[in-house]
Amino acid sequence: MFFLELGSVYLGLDMGQEAIGAFDQGLRLDPRDEYLRDLRAVADGIVAGGVPEEVFTPFRQGLDALTVDPETALTLFDEVLDVAPDFHLAHLNRGIGLAAVARNAEAEDAVRRAIDLDPRYPESHAALAVVLLSQERNDEAEAALQQALALDPAHVEALRGLGMVYLLTERAELAASYFLRASRLSPLDLGLKV
Repeated sequence: MFFLELGSVYLGLDMGQEAIGAFDQGLRLDPRDEYLRDLRAVADGIVAGGVPEEVFTPFRQGLDALTVDPETALTLFDEVLDVAPDFHLAHLNRGIGLAAVARNAEAEDAVRRAIDLDPRYPESHAALAVVLLSQERNDEAEAALQQALALDPAHVEALRGLGMVYLLTERAELAASYFLRASRLSPLDLGLKV
């Protein structure tokens, strides 16, 4: 949290490289922190000139609102997209917000747009799988999760998701192997200890 806030302050002071350094320090402590990874990607985009500076504050506020008030998050991600229409992380997180309010067709479109803009980002494929699973499109979800793992073999959420797919499709041994892999990568995750 300290490095997240420090990086945010640096960005506010137009010190992009220092912000990236702070986010990187936080990621060394917790490389799986998706929130911090997203903010680091925004900072990198700002420094590289591909993302306008003014998207950082509404993007971060959108991330903060995503779990507690998805409708507010959607408004904030729309604000980001008004300024940076090709910013894949805004499309991705907008899709996550849409899924949270059960607007699955729109969620799928938003996440697929994020994948079109940056097909190398494993979180987008994992998020697509969540939307597909909610619609019981298990085969498509499995393919999306396999793609996430191809991009990041240590992607805990993709491993957990594949475990769920295999559990839902009555392949218990295969499900257990994926849950165990996820558990080894994230030993403190109580959700994997059941």
